[in-house]
Amino acid sequence: MIVVGANLRALADQYRMTDDLAGVEESAISLTLDDHIARVTPPPDSVVTYGRALDADWIRETVLDGNGLVLAPGDSVLGCSTELVRMPPGYMGFLQTRGSLARHFVLVHCTDGQVDSGFEGRVTFELVNLGRYALRLWPGDAVALMFVYRTTTRGERYSGRYQGATGPTPPVQRRHGSPDPRRGGSPDRDRTIASSEGHPRHNP
Repeated sequence: MIVVGANLRALADQYRMTDDLAGVEESAISLTLDDHIARVTPPPDSVVTYGRALDADWIRETVLDGNGLVLAPGDSVLGCSTELVRMPPGYMGFLQTRGSLARHFVLVHCTDGQVDSGFEGRVTFELVNLGRYALRLWPGDAVALMFVYRTTTRGERYSGRYQGATGPTPPVQRRHGSPDPRRGGSPDRDRTIASSEGHPRHNP
């Protein structure tokens, strides 16, 4: 069941679901683009094995300057919400790109739009420009809507690797699975670039 109207406003206020309650709309909570981004720039012809962390040298974290964020056609970047999100027990959030941005053929996530019950932190955006022209975004632009659903049971509080995220979180190695000789052994021996408490944000 989706939570809307007065019920959504009361829930957001009770649990301080974001640090900017002015973003609570009739049917969703508006999220804006933070000024911290992370670009992944692998060398040409690189091949990444799913389940392993990216090479830390490929990831460049920056703070947007006066030019904002320009997404060229086909460009992709990791961003995050300005707002700290707190999802209360018994509820889940689902992200959608704001319609005004989607009509420029830009997405804020690559079908990974769930915000788990008990999550606290900044929500990572997987921004992708599918259009045929470059688009400029500014920090503070409203880019996403988070719809809140009530779950059938309260369930367990989220305690995964992205809990407490303070900035955009690049992919990290999976912590499950058995050793695979095709992958050179156990994924536990692979190097990670982000801890379970989230990827620290910093100025370059």
